[in-house]
Amino acid sequence: MTHTSRIPVSDELENAFAKARTEGGVRSIKVLIDNENLILGGQPNPLTNSMKDDWNKLSSSLEAKKPCYYLFKLDTTDQASQWVLLSWVPDGSPVKDRMMYASTRDALKKQLGLSFFADTYHGSEKNDFTWDSFSSHRDKSAAPAPYTAAEVQ
Repeated sequence: MTHTSRIPVSDELENAFAKARTEGGVRSIKVLIDNENLILGGQPNPLTNSMKDDWNKLSSSLEAKKPCYYLFKLDTTDQASQWVLLSWVPDGSPVKDRMMYASTRDALKKQLGLSFFADTYHGSEKNDFTWDSFSSHRDKSAAPAPYTAAEVQ
């Protein structure tokens, strides 16, 4: 059974996410846990013409033994769910941090608004955050669920 933390989203993070959704121009937002709060981890990364290039820039900035989340904007016309919650919890990071980030992932999505998120993606090794790995994950998660013979009829 997974337990959910009660760590709140800071006003600064909530405002940055709201601005990114409404005004656009943002590809990703780094989120950290600090002092029992979910906080903005620096300036949001700007949106460019290439989601792949933006992904590669983000993945190259991941730090060993320093977990974080990223709110990553997809190239989609669906205004309701165009974000993916990325969870970077590297092997070798302190156990307390790993537990904290694992138990806070769902609470973060709920506090920011579940309807804005199309998916979640987790990685614990650098090769989990390659463009090919992410693309493969997206292809699998976008596939329709299999239907039974009765459902097809």
